[in-house]
Amino acid sequence: MNTRLASGDAGFGLVEMIMAVVLLGIGGVAVLAALATVTRASGQYENQTASFTALSIASEALASPDLAYKACAAADSSAYAAAINNAVDAAFASRPAGKRPTVTISGITYWNGNVSSGNGFDATCRDNNPAQIPAFDRMQQISLAASIPG
Repeated sequence: MNTRLASGDAGFGLVEMIMAVVLLGIGGVAVLAALATVTRASGQYENQTASFTALSIASEALASPDLAYKACAAADSSAYAAAINNAVDAAFASRPAGKRPTVTISGITYWNGNVSSGNGFDATCRDNNPAQIPAFDRMQQISLAASIPG
């Protein structure tokens, strides 16, 4: 009795082929899911980086010697807000308007000199007459917040 296979019988069977296709499909779906996750994380990282950059630019704009000191400035101070918006808009001019970060002043506190009971700042402004108050007593702590649409 001859147990040799005919030359046309060599190769993979239907079951093996179906299993190979299923395994390749599962691998393909896993790769696509990983790519989607990486793309989403990349977008989030880009937004975080842009927000951090915008906050740095806004801080520099507020520290500029060209910006006039405003005694007892409120969080909605137009002079401070204009300086921030101009600097951030100039830095992100290449981005579409709907994708630019915005920086807002979330609060302003004033130096009280009492570091033993906190950080030395509180909500009470004491420099109604800045000409009579030394410059180091006129410090303002300006809190900023950044956001990106979408």
